[in-house]
Amino acid sequence: MNSKQRKWAKQVAQWRKSGLSSEEYGPKLGVTGRCVRRWAQKLKVARPRRQRAREPRLMRVEVVTAAPAAEQPVVVQVGGRRVAVVSGFSKATLAAVLEVVEGRS
Repeated sequence: MNSKQRKWAKQVAQWRKSGLSSEEYGPKLGVTGRCVRRWAQKLKVARPRRQRAREPRLMRVEVVTAAPAAEQPVVVQVGGRRVAVVSGFSKATLAAVLEVVEGRS
């Protein structure tokens, strides 16, 4: 890189850091904005990457507990009468119900 290229590489780097358009920055150097852009292209001076502020993406979450499956009762038929029993039913209570249904109490 010769001295002219080094000079312009420095100028273009300063232009990029300034945040000004080439049309605004060029006159400060006594040249047109087009001239500044041409040198930037010719020297391929990279533009500084702008950090984009990323907003966190939020989503509403609703926690739903699964309802227990409907339990199918066991049907007991005694003397023409039916008694439906689900699991966990007390044996003593079932015996008392059957006594009543059979008419033993």
